[in-house]
Amino acid sequence: GQTFRATEPNLDSVEIMLATYQRTNTSPLLFSLYEYPAEAPLRTVVAEPDSISDNKYHTFEFAPIPDSAGKAFLLTLESPEAVLGDAFTAWLGRCDCYPEGTALLNGEEQPRRDLAFRVGYHNEVTSVLSELINRMSQYKPWFFKGVPLATLGLLSLALALLAVGSFTSSLLRRGERQVEWPWIPAASL
Repeated sequence: GQTFRATEPNLDSVEIMLATYQRTNTSPLLFSLYEYPAEAPLRTVVAEPDSISDNKYHTFEFAPIPDSAGKAFLLTLESPEAVLGDAFTAWLGRCDCYPEGTALLNGEEQPRRDLAFRVGYHNEVTSVLSELINRMSQYKPWFFKGVPLATLGLLSLALALLAVGSFTSSLLRRGERQVEWPWIPAASL
């Protein structure tokens, strides 16, 4: 298992680096997600053995957890039907690669060890664009933040389209008498 802290709302997937040692395993792998500490799993996903590749991240997807931001979770992997030579391996780092969590083996914490994992969140397009704008304007003055930044971006896009459109239309009207357009400074783009 591995403990971790979600940074965003709508946690909806966990990817774990798994290995098969180039075997064809036959036992399914059970992924469970708990709020940490807790008794009952919030989400459970069964991975069929033929869906797991050797030395690649396997994605366990589940229904989003809306209030996941800031909460601690525990993910567990188990394969009750597995036997020696017919089981999956989860990659475990020899470092405290993720200081906000700890790897567990048979319920016991493994100091300075972490699973190779990453988490995913379900984000609506509007929240992704909002996050992009916030990150782009992180250390900028007020007029490069939020709505002014979006407005400046749209104006720049409109000017670029106008310049390309006027240039293209002048190329298409080669034989006709052309109306002179005033020069648009390239620096404004």
